[in-house]
Amino acid sequence: IVGAGFAQDMHAAPLLDEAGRAVALEPDYLQARLERAEALLRLGRRQEAREELSEIGRRSLALGSRLNSGSGYEAFILALDRAAYERLSRLAGLN
Repeated sequence: IVGAGFAQDMHAAPLLDEAGRAVALEPDYLQARLERAEALLRLGRRQEAREELSEIGRRSLALGSRLNSGSGYEAFILALDRAAYERLSRLAGLN
């Protein structure tokens, strides 16, 4: 869902809500965290997006070799699109 544009749009608030529910159920669901960060950026909430991206970075380091590995449910939850993470980090001013 990580899109190319970051203009405020009518989809950002529902995306933020849906991704927030996913993260509440599964805190290591990194793609949901990326979607939360994107929605926050679209809503102009840059500092909160930075905090979410920092949390993704912290969790990905803690997950170590489990990141982007495994099979089934765990592989889905622990997948991290590194390119999207880096792009959002740049847009949020982290890099």
